[in-house]
Amino acid sequence: MKSLSFALLLALVAGAQAQTRSSFTNVGSITDIAVTNSGLSYNVSLSGTPTINYSGDTYEIDYIVGFWVLSSTDISVSNSASGAWSTNNSNAGSGGIAGWTVSYQNSQRIDPTESKTFTYNQLNNVNNRMYGFWVRLGDEVGHADKNGHGSHANSKVYVTGTCVVPEPGTIAALSIGAAAMLRRRRKAK
Repeated sequence: MKSLSFALLLALVAGAQAQTRSSFTNVGSITDIAVTNSGLSYNVSLSGTPTINYSGDTYEIDYIVGFWVLSSTDISVSNSASGAWSTNNSNAGSGGIAGWTVSYQNSQRIDPTESKTFTYNQLNNVNNRMYGFWVRLGDEVGHADKNGHGSHANSKVYVTGTCVVPEPGTIAALSIGAAAMLRRRRKAK
């Protein structure tokens, strides 16, 4: 398994967009968010029951409405709107952000079991690359409250954390095993 660092940051300003790198705060671990990179294209997928750990509590992720590449230094970027997703870049302050946002009401947001590919025209001078997301927190996992919500449920937050994804070799081994099981099942019939 290979650990990928993700920038999952917090700004409890409803409806606001990230303006600088300092808008993001590391919230710890996340599950079921994956980013695969091929050149200037980044595929962001939300699978299973995605969660993040924030302030010692674990929350479900309802959807993603923002994606950025984050750098510890200023970056040079060129990107264009992607469907309903508008560009959102900033090199102000310490470091740079380059990415996209969409309205939470838009059907093009990334819901669980969905993915979206974002492609930059140019992305240079990125150091200590991390990924940032603007997510809506759902119910707190295991919360005893009668309505199932923790104090931050239903907040839209900028987040970064650590996500574990399989290496290509692990995925290949799992695929071969699944194929062998299917072949054995067919022979048994």
